[in-house]
Amino acid sequence: MGDKPSILVIGARGIHGNEGGVEKFAEEFVRRVARDCRMTVLCLTADKPDDVDDVELIVTPRSNFMRTDKVFYYMMAAWTCLSRRFDQVMLLGLNSAMLLLVLRMLFWRRVRVIVRSGSVD
Repeated sequence: MGDKPSILVIGARGIHGNEGGVEKFAEEFVRRVARDCRMTVLCLTADKPDDVDDVELIVTPRSNFMRTDKVFYYMMAAWTCLSRRFDQVMLLGLNSAMLLLVLRMLFWRRVRVIVRSGSVD
């Protein structure tokens, strides 16, 4: 199991039952890749499809006060990137893409950072 590449997915609010282009992509991506990789997904909800048991979900605190749930989400994303090792970090959506410069400077060559924006529709 140690030879499987590890992937961190940042940007999806959830990977099951959430509407939006990023969430639809994350749900399909996780279903297709989870067997071959160690997947960690940073989410606001702990709900995931039944057929992706091997995926680790990191659930961030939620808050409706002045949209601070995004602040918590990206603080948790930064902490997760700094405290754990991943082979690839996938940033979904334009908000997550703001982390690209910081991640490239921190990990320069060690981690492959991928940015995906747009919808699957």
